[in-house]
Amino acid sequence: MSQLPWQPLYTIERSEQPEVTVYGIISVVSADSSTGNGQEILAYGDVNHILWSRSLLKPWQLLSHYEIVKDNFPKLKPKHLALMMASHSCEQIHLDLLADIIAIGKLEEDMLMCPASLPMSADMRMRFKASAQQPSALFHNCSGKHLSYLLSLRAQHKSTADYVNLDNPEHRRLEALLAAELGRAADSFLVTTDGCQLPNYGLGAKELATLYAHLSAAEGDDEVNQTDNASEQQPTLAALQQRHSGAGDNAQAALQYRSELRRLMRQYPEVIGGSDRFDTRLMQGRFAKAKQLPVIAKDGADGLLAVGVLPNDKYPDGLGILIKVSSGYEIRHMEAILGELLRQLGLYEVKPTLTIVSNDKAEIKTDHIKTYFHFQVTKNALHGALSS
Repeated sequence: MSQLPWQPLYTIERSEQPEVTVYGIISVVSADSSTGNGQEILAYGDVNHILWSRSLLKPWQLLSHYEIVKDNFPKLKPKHLALMMASHSCEQIHLDLLADIIAIGKLEEDMLMCPASLPMSADMRMRFKASAQQPSALFHNCSGKHLSYLLSLRAQHKSTADYVNLDNPEHRRLEALLAAELGRAADSFLVTTDGCQLPNYGLGAKELATLYAHLSAAEGDDEVNQTDNASEQQPTLAALQQRHSGAGDNAQAALQYRSELRRLMRQYPEVIGGSDRFDTRLMQGRFAKAKQLPVIAKDGADGLLAVGVLPNDKYPDGLGILIKVSSGYEIRHMEAILGELLRQLGLYEVKPTLTIVSNDKAEIKTDHIKTYFHFQVTKNALHGALSS
């Protein structure tokens, strides 16, 4: 086994004895508007170690054919487009939007190639089991993303039968887009098959943080068009082919839509995840007040969280944050790590005293339990970000 890329992120001690240590990687970059390259504020662990991007890639998967989908299915509402970036919990709002997309696109549920699943939402899963509802591809948390691929291929009059295969030309659009974002060759990315069966790409933690820095800092306002129809006029097939003739040729053009995707995430956080999901709560301001800390956020399988901090007085170019927990996703660890990181960045105040709540709701101080964070954002890095 090669050398592990992880470093200890934080340790919990009970009565001065280490009880839990969580390992991982943290990357924080500032989106430098003058160069587009960004500035590294924190690199903890091996930030160049290749991580499978998992669901953190969903905004760029949609971005790769966003214009095609919008052009050809004008009845889609902003909420429908937001669902195409979601790792949804399959709550009722998600089921309603999925049904809408299938109807608008004249698709069939059996065209989906993601695995048959029960809902991520515990309440919906219990309800489905009680009613003997069978697992379905529609209930998979990636079904909205899969529908976006089906819509794009249908708009281009191409076969949808093999859309999950790596050799499908549709994936060249994404590779060209990632290459344009990161300054890499389109054929340089390590590829695997994601849990939903679509291709997934390996990126370094710093590259993932950079992607979310770009997304959070993209020019444009945060007003979303709420009308039913974005456009009533559908382009002809000839016009479509001319506009989308080559993946590489149109990668730069696709980047102009980053601000729209950011607005969709900010406007519909409940669609992106679910009512109790951490990324949804972050964007709703239930972890840090939304008006004080406007963010976009996306969690990913096996311990991934990406956060884009929108430009603000402290960081005029915005920030991209990537946290990878080596042991996989556990909400209490991710909350503790992100809270401390935001505190060190000067963006969030964390209560210093840990408490537990007894059965009668009284708060009891637990002085024998202490938490130590091993990473540190230096003053030099903060000063560089502010002066860039």
